[in-house]
Amino acid sequence: MSTRPDRWILCGGASHPDAPADALRLTVAGDEKNLTVDVAGITSALTGRLTPELRDLVLIASYVLAADQAVPRGTADDTDLGDKWRRGFHFVIGVECPSLWSSPAMTDLLQRTLGYLSDDYYTFEFQQGGIRPCEQLTLSTPKGEPILSWDHVQDVVLFSGGLDSLGGAVEQFLRDKRSIILVSHRSADKVYGTQRYLINALREFAPDRTLPHVGIRVQRHDNKLRRERTQRTRSFLYAAIAGAVAHLIGRDRILFYENGVVALNLPVSRQVTGAKATRTAHPKVLKGFAQILSTAMGSPFEVKNPFELMTRAEVIQHLADCGGAELIKDAVSCAYVTKASRQHPHCGVCSQCVDRQFSVRAAGMERFDSELGYAVQLVDGEWDSEDARTMLLDYVDAAERFSRCQSKEEFIGQFGESTRAMQGLYEGMSQDVEQIGQAVFELHKRHGDGVMRVVSNLLGNNPGRLLRGEINPNSAVALISRTGLERCGTPAAPNEPTKVSPWTGGEYMFKPQGDMWLVRYRGGEIYPIKDQRGMTHIHTLLQRPGDFISTDSLTAIAEGHEVAGDSLQISLDATQEAVDSVRQTLEKLQEELDEAREFSHDDEAFRIEQQMEQIAAWLAQETRRGGKAGRELKAVKKSRDRVWKAIDRAINGIKKHCKPLAAHLADELDRGHLARYRHTGVAWDL
Repeated sequence: MSTRPDRWILCGGASHPDAPADALRLTVAGDEKNLTVDVAGITSALTGRLTPELRDLVLIASYVLAADQAVPRGTADDTDLGDKWRRGFHFVIGVECPSLWSSPAMTDLLQRTLGYLSDDYYTFEFQQGGIRPCEQLTLSTPKGEPILSWDHVQDVVLFSGGLDSLGGAVEQFLRDKRSIILVSHRSADKVYGTQRYLINALREFAPDRTLPHVGIRVQRHDNKLRRERTQRTRSFLYAAIAGAVAHLIGRDRILFYENGVVALNLPVSRQVTGAKATRTAHPKVLKGFAQILSTAMGSPFEVKNPFELMTRAEVIQHLADCGGAELIKDAVSCAYVTKASRQHPHCGVCSQCVDRQFSVRAAGMERFDSELGYAVQLVDGEWDSEDARTMLLDYVDAAERFSRCQSKEEFIGQFGESTRAMQGLYEGMSQDVEQIGQAVFELHKRHGDGVMRVVSNLLGNNPGRLLRGEINPNSAVALISRTGLERCGTPAAPNEPTKVSPWTGGEYMFKPQGDMWLVRYRGGEIYPIKDQRGMTHIHTLLQRPGDFISTDSLTAIAEGHEVAGDSLQISLDATQEAVDSVRQTLEKLQEELDEAREFSHDDEAFRIEQQMEQIAAWLAQETRRGGKAGRELKAVKKSRDRVWKAIDRAINGIKKHCKPLAAHLADELDRGHLARYRHTGVAWDL
């Protein structure tokens, strides 16, 4: 047990004489309600009622996740193997069945399972009389009608919208033609949109069959509950509600689909060790979930991962073999949801994105995955941040070490953490420990060999560019090559600024040059574009990504006038059309703010809040009673129309030379009374 002071969490109306004044209080009902378990696809039309034990479990899991997100961990650059990320929690929870939850066996099970899941320290006390939510857990079809018969449903499958869970859904629904229910955690609107898109695509493959979907979201009604973004314990709530769904339909298992390398989670980078690593589908965790659910239900219950001995590359190949190759490009599992754009749903540099880019190539499925979907591509992308470079090189280094191992004994000697994974697998499989040890070794050996094949192809396909110095020095190819040379004793090149001539520059260029504009996209050819007003407007927006600029201000800047004040400069005369446009902008910003808060991206949330305050202040000034706008001068409307016509002409001109850049601008420019280039993370040479 940790010697650090525990953070007290009082839940469901519970109290305790020893609780400190700063104890966190969580409740799902009453005047002090600050938490809602929102389940889409679950309605008031009762079709099956949970037992008190399972109602308790769903609420316990909700409280654990809320506390997880309310208490911040250490900083991202801690170098103590994640020790500062570990926290101590003492929960006091009001429940309907205190005798069950207070039993030494159950409290020990909760503490061990959750402790390993999030690498934190837990203790629990339970009291009689938890505050029950007024909602009843029931199930409905995607359109809301109650499901009256469960006889046809064969399995409950957890679905995140990533490649692994998609592979499981495709295997079950398309290849094996099984009747399943998908259960998802709605962590953000973008994620839930991806999930719904993929599920609808699966339904189109088999229009004569049903595919029910249940989406779960914990709504926190207090910003104090949004301080930590890692959400290590959300899979506990995920499993609790999926188990509840399975119990309602008379099934005795749920399926987690996660590739074995991620599930077993051996350290592949110094950035993701200890508490910084995720153990969502680790065998020890799934075994703990199964034991908790079995005890709550009073009968054996199974939590299974059918992909636990497959690499991600093998999962991708399996997905394609089952008929889902066309869906690969649409699956998303990037860690940085709030920074994703419609054109670049993947950042490209987080651990999930690095693994995905290598695995798609290792599976030979590049043709089914769009490189444009990554803000930073594996081959020619600009790996300009130190964290991104470290993640890439540590990932490749770990894979090389996996590949180099020639025996199970050598593998265990280098990766001692693997013994925990082997023990978890041994307790859930019929094979003996020697066979499981061999299987875990071979799994990582195959993963390492696949990554090394990709590295070999990257280096072998670019020898001429390397020799001629045409490779971006911050590209993956250059970074991997330079690391190898340094290990051979070749000194690193001095880190001097690159001298840029008028016809060279970064991968992304949009800069004036005499009476022309030089544009470049993703390291491609540099194109000269004729100077015109729309190019100036685009350039102004690219200079201030994420900021709103009124079309009046864009006109003034293009004409050489100074615009005073903040980036938000709006004419004092507005039509109702303009007001409606601004209100739509506010709605979009609210969605972005909700996502930033959901993942505890505080800097992003603060920036969005400032923009919303500016816009709301203008809207209050410009609208009269009843929300009507003042009369707009015709000249102002003409000016706004001219701006967008000019921008459209410029984009059409760019399209003749560089269609990807034109598509990027058309997709990432917010139109209307307020113009904005979304914060895509692209580093423009301006």
